[in-house]
Amino acid sequence: MRQSLHIVGLFFVLFALTGCRGTPEKLDSWEPLSPPQAWTSPTGSTATLVENVGFEELQPPELQTLIRITLEKSPTVRSMIARLDAAAATARLANAEGYPSIGFGLSGGENRQNFIGLPIPGSDGDVLSTQFRSFGWNMNATWEWDLWGRLRAGKQAAALEFQAQDKDFAFYQLSLATQVAKAWSLAVTAQAQWELAQASSASQRQSADSIQARYLKGLQTSLEYRISMQASEVSQALLQARRVEKENALRLLQAFTGHYPDGNLGIASSLPIPNEALPSGLPSELLQRRPDLKAAEWRLLATDKRLYEARKALYPRLSITGSAGGSTAEMRDLLDTEFSVWNLAGNVVQPLFQGGRLLAGIDFSKAKRREALADYHASVLNAFSEVETGLQSDHWLRVRHGHLEMAVEHSRASLKLSETRYARGLVDLSAVLESQRHQLADMSQLLELRRQWYSNRIELLLALGGGVADKSMDMTAKDYE
Repeated sequence: MRQSLHIVGLFFVLFALTGCRGTPEKLDSWEPLSPPQAWTSPTGSTATLVENVGFEELQPPELQTLIRITLEKSPTVRSMIARLDAAAATARLANAEGYPSIGFGLSGGENRQNFIGLPIPGSDGDVLSTQFRSFGWNMNATWEWDLWGRLRAGKQAAALEFQAQDKDFAFYQLSLATQVAKAWSLAVTAQAQWELAQASSASQRQSADSIQARYLKGLQTSLEYRISMQASEVSQALLQARRVEKENALRLLQAFTGHYPDGNLGIASSLPIPNEALPSGLPSELLQRRPDLKAAEWRLLATDKRLYEARKALYPRLSITGSAGGSTAEMRDLLDTEFSVWNLAGNVVQPLFQGGRLLAGIDFSKAKRREALADYHASVLNAFSEVETGLQSDHWLRVRHGHLEMAVEHSRASLKLSETRYARGLVDLSAVLESQRHQLADMSQLLELRRQWYSNRIELLLALGGGVADKSMDMTAKDYE
């Protein structure tokens, strides 16, 4: 009895010593960002961005089909799905650690043993031998009592890491859809630029032919003839350049969406013009809307659990093992309780010296937590910057678009007026050609500006969280406690 008390006393001394080593210390502190009450960049609306607002109008059926095909065929998407499945399996493995491990086995064998050298009367020198058979079954069970919550912390960390991986996948899908939309807008703009160059070239060719006919009749000067031919050739050169740009943009879009890049793809020639106002919501809502920010937050929470798990590895582990079975020489007696055997035992293992492995594990977990904290801080700053930049660009692109639309109207009226005056002999041909160049440049600049505005609006929607409210983002750390 006294010896047992000594053993128990030694155990509590060891526990007290290791408990001091494993006492949680104060974690690194970080002052979270305090977002402003409203975005500082000019916005059209501060209403909450709800599901699909501002996103569907920028995705005509043609683009929706391309996005769907890309998400289905992209090898990167398939790779991320496999990675997500692996994270789910890891979470299930961590969850299984808290349950008993049970195994069942059957055994059977037959043995023959010879007794050489033993004098057996009447054996005439034969070797004495014996032969026997044995059959048995056994069931083993092992269970660790999670006294300090180490296994539970590992389970929670794995669940949070899986959720982070899931949000990474959601944000990647949004990012990929954004890239497809931008590639599509580039191809649509190239198509529109080519059609504009076609119309300009046809007009220049018609004017040159008319002036050439008048020149051959002596009704037009040689200078006007040369000027008109020069303008026609320049328009032809521009047309060929636009053709190359269009085909290259189509090939890029085809390759991006998984098609063979042959340059033959029917596509629209005009982009949707964004609404005047985009409901951008409040800055504080961004932390709950963007999947990548939720992923960074959950990774940070997971590192807390991993640190807790590493610290509890210093504490004693209490496990219970048991076995039951039967052993007999006849198979028919296996279920006979007379031949049953069983065993039940418990053990406590206290780490004493492992070459610093456990303490190094704690230091590693602390470093990963600091890394996750810094990554989350950087992600939040980057997200706010993307939204503020996108909102400001959206505002000024809208203003520029209005000015360019007015410029196109003025250049169109100027061209019509110069053509009328040229027909009356009030101005020379150079005035008409100058008006044509201005109109072509203004219309081309307007098409490019619309592409920039469309691309910025698509990127802004991504920065705001994709324009789709994700209900699963409402979960907090309490769901994993």
